[in-house]
Formats: sequence, structure tokens, C-alpha cells
Amino acid sequence: MLINESIMRDKCRHFSQNISFVKQVVPFIEEVEQLDIKPQLGEALYLDILNDDTGMYKGLLEGGEYEDGCGCRHVFAGLYQAESYYVYARMLRNPNGFLSPTGFRQATDTYSTYAESRERESTIIAVKEAADSYMRDCLAYARDRGWMGCGNTGRRRDRTLTVIGE
Repeated sequence: MLINESIMRDKCRHFSQNISFVKQVVPFIEEVEQLDIKPQLGEALYLDILNDDTGMYKGLLEGGEYEDGCGCRHVFAGLYQAESYYVYARMLRNPNGFLSPTGFRQATDTYSTYAESRERESTIIAVKEAADSYMRDCLAYARDRGWMGCGNTGRRRDRTLTVIGE
């Protein structure tokens, strides 16, 4: 796995301390790495990052400022941030037990109630858009470093999301 609990809590929006990270979050991390991260980076680059002992990919993981081949300066959040947001979006899909001890809830009165499906979907869409934006910046950094060459072509992800009922 690329991220752990401390990275996830540091890089992501807030979620409850009362959830079991191993039981409730790790399955989402594994899913995100297989379905969101690896397809975009490409198999070879993903494996290189997982097996990196030299710190060569630290800039990609943590983000920061860099200068591209044309001399333009860029800043990006890093792969940790992108993955954390993908995981958070998947956590939002489950309507109970993840973002608070009693679920993703909306306080509308003295008692909290489940957030409406429509409101939850709009939040999921916003979080995925943020994750996609962070990931695009990571891919641009990797391409500039020459890591997206042979075998590391990655897969382009264009999402078309439609909210039914609006």
C-alpha cells in the first residue's frame, strides 16, 4: 500500500477517529490503488513506486514545487493527496459507519439523520473531481520526469458524471 493511516488522516478531509482503520478503510485503499491509481500510472511505474528504497519518487508522493523542461514552475499536492481523496470518495459511498461513529450524517435537528442520497452524491462528485485534479498534476510531474515512457503509459480517465433528478 502507498498510504497508511497517518498519511490518510493528514492529507484527507476529516473523518472520525472512532472507525477501525484496518477493517473499514484499508479495503478502500486497496480498491483505489487497483482501480484508480495503478491504471493511471501504469503497471511498471506503480511497481517502481511500491518497491522504491532510494527515495526517488518522494517528490511524486509528497508533491511540492518543481520546474519542468521548459523552465515553467509548477506546484502540485502529490500522490498521497490524490489517493487520500479517492479513498475518501469511496468511503462516502457507504451511507453508514464511516465518516462518523454513526455514519455520514447531516444534523438537521436535535437528532442527526442520514444525508439525502442527492446531497451525498454531490459531495462524492466534488471529492472525486478534487482527486482527479490532484492525479492529473501527479501525472504531469511523472511525464516531465520521463517516468511515463515505455510500459508506463497510464490510462487516461475522463469521468462524465450525471446527477439524475436535477
